[in-house]
Amino acid sequence: MNTTVADQWRFGLPPGLAERIEWRRYGALRVGIVGRRDLVCFKLYASADQTGSDNIHVRDLLALKPNADDLEWAAAWVRAQDPSPEFQAVVAKVVAYVQDALR
Repeated sequence: MNTTVADQWRFGLPPGLAERIEWRRYGALRVGIVGRRDLVCFKLYASADQTGSDNIHVRDLLALKPNADDLEWAAAWVRAQDPSPEFQAVVAKVVAYVQDALR
């Protein structure tokens, strides 16, 4: 479980995420599981936030095999998280890398 994502509740989550959560119960524990498209958002955001050649988030993003629509939708949300030109450039670089790798 990733509690780091909990900070995003304050800054904004992908549009419609709350409606897409799948809730499961494990005894007394109730767990919300986000969908694949939301995972693409979070993994793209984490990929842009952690640079380096051995980026686990990029590998996870590739494993999700986002299509062009998923990737663009996620990129729009990620770009809204940090308007700085440096971050925007990193997001564009990660998106281009993922698109090339999935061809």
